[in-house]
Amino acid sequence: MITLEELKERFDYNPETGLFIYKINIMFIKEGDIAGSHNTNGHIQIMINEQFYLAHNLAWFYMTGEWPSHIVDHKDRKYDNNKWENLREATRSQNMGNTKLYSNNSTGLKGVYWHKTKKRFVAQITINNKKTYLGSSEDKEVAYELYLKAAIAHFGEFFNEH
Repeated sequence: MITLEELKERFDYNPETGLFIYKINIMFIKEGDIAGSHNTNGHIQIMINEQFYLAHNLAWFYMTGEWPSHIVDHKDRKYDNNKWENLREATRSQNMGNTKLYSNNSTGLKGVYWHKTKKRFVAQITINNKKTYLGSSEDKEVAYELYLKAAIAHFGEFFNEH
C-alpha cells in the first residue's frame, strides 16, 4: 500500500481538473505526464509499485490524508471525472442511489417494472441488497411516484433520478 508521502513525492493532484501529474521520470514516463488509464469500468487507474489504484481513491487519500472508509462516489456518475468537488464518500447503499437507469429497464423509469402475471407496474427499491415492494398500479407514473418517495427518503442527496 502506498504511503501519503510516497504518493505526494511521485504525483501532483490538481483538485480542479482531477488529474494526477507525474513529478518524476520512471522508464518511459516523463515528469509532467498525466498519470492513469481507463479500466474496463471507465474508472481511471494508476499503476504504482506494480499495483493498480483507482484515481478517485488516490484523490481522497491525497486530499484528506486518509484512505476512504467507504466508497468514493462520483456525484455526476462520470467515473473519469476525479475533480475534488465531484467526489464524496458513500456507503454501498448510498452509492446505489446514484446509479443510472439500467439498459434492460423496459419501463424507462427507475424502480419500476411490468409484472406480466398481475398486469400492473410494480414499484420496488433495493436497500442494502434487499428488495422492498412499494406497491403497484396500472399506471406506471403512479408506481414511479411510489419509488420516488421512497428513494428520496432513503438516499437523500445521493438520489439520482436518471
